Amino acid sequence: MFDRVQFKNDAKAALKGNWGKVFLLMFLCGLINLVISSIFEVMTGSSVVIYDLLGFLLGVFVLYPLAVGSYNIYLLVARSKQFGLKDIFYAFGSRYTVFITHGFMKGLKIFLWSLLLIVPGIIKSFEYMFTERILIDNPNMSSKEAFIKSREMTNGHKMDLFVLGLSFVLWFFLYMISVFFFTIIWGGIVGAFLSVSGSSIIVILILSVILGSIIGAMGIPLIIYVDSTFTAAYLQMKDEDEKNSEYVFVN
Repeated sequence: MFDRVQFKNDAKAALKGNWGKVFLLMFLCGLINLVISSIFEVMTGSSVVIYDLLGFLLGVFVLYPLAVGSYNIYLLVARSKQFGLKDIFYAFGSRYTVFITHGFMKGLKIFLWSLLLIVPGIIKSFEYMFTERILIDNPNMSSKEAFIKSREMTNGHKMDLFVLGLSFVLWFFLYMISVFFFTIIWGGIVGAFLSVSGSSIIVILILSVILGSIIGAMGIPLIIYVDSTFTAAYLQMKDEDEKNSEYVFVN
């Protein structure tokens, strides 16, 4: 049974006593993303082609593996296991090429389906939602097998997963309102500062990182709650699927 309320309760129960540690790890991921992105933006200047190319490479080789590491953290938390800094960099280990190849193929598949119309792309994004968690749970499984397994697990549940995501819309709306007002206030502060001190690339870079860090930190608790809830859904769907599965999930 797909019980949204139960999944949220499971997520909150798993996070109890772990919020601070998980927050710091997710903040670190966001900070790495922000710093590298800001440096690339300054280095590439107005060259859209170079910026897009470097952004793509950054996403495939750095940011996606960090996202996999965050899924690893959520799985460990949900299973009441110990976790730490090294677990964020899980995907950079011996299976690094497997994960970056999988991330590229997943993005490509969803993009190609989205070309038909937006709806097919959305459907496929939910169909492939659990592939990273599946690969983490199954060290010997190939990327192709993870796609197949995720398709089997989400069969008949894609709308349930979509509705589960929609249940967080109000929280995201409140977050965006907070960001809007904070950005206005920050813009006034920065404008006043630059009018006094003048502007330089270094100053602008530092101010951009500070702004991004604060905005990112404001949204991290919500992201943790959402991803933990979907992890709870994954674990239940995995248990149901294992009854008739040819694969053995390794916890």
